Amino acid sequence: MTRRKFSLGLAAFAALGCSAEAKQREGSVSMKDKKVLIACYSWSGNTKSIADCIAKKVGGTRFDLSCKTPYTKNYQACCDQAKRELAAGFLPELASDVDLAAYDVVFLGSPDWWGTVSPPVRAFIAKHDFTGKIVIPFFTHGGGGMQNCEKDMVKLVSSKGARTIPGKTAYGTFASVLPSAYMGWLKDCGFEV
Repeated sequence: MTRRKFSLGLAAFAALGCSAEAKQREGSVSMKDKKVLIACYSWSGNTKSIADCIAKKVGGTRFDLSCKTPYTKNYQACCDQAKRELAAGFLPELASDVDLAAYDVVFLGSPDWWGTVSPPVRAFIAKHDFTGKIVIPFFTHGGGGMQNCEKDMVKLVSSKGARTIPGKTAYGTFASVLPSAYMGWLKDCGFEV
């Protein structure tokens, strides 16, 4: 094989995104005719604010996850409860549900609880078949950043048949507005914003 053919072949391979990560993550596809669901669990309202902003930019259906037994409004008590639930693998019973069969793309949002996906979002994932769906994770945090949130969500939804696009996180107090960085992220996800 000539050096030129090898270089062209390598460039074509790279353009197709044939890395192991690219096979798992969708990226750079048009979302023009996709049916979109923007679902999230939000304890304080921050994650819901991001979900609302995403919905305004890309359209789609909004769905808020809620638990049959709501978490306490006391911050420290909620943190303690979440820590115990995550350690035990506890999945709370959800108060309502949505039919995922109607959607191609699912933006799925969670607060960062102890560096990972919240139990309500874990319960939602456990309840559904994501085969053929594209999941786009998003998170809010109180200063800890992404931590293991995205990695853990990708693992959870991939085990249920989903493909993923890289997610985004936002510091909680800035969640009421969609920062300009999110516009680039949504474009990278394939949306016209």
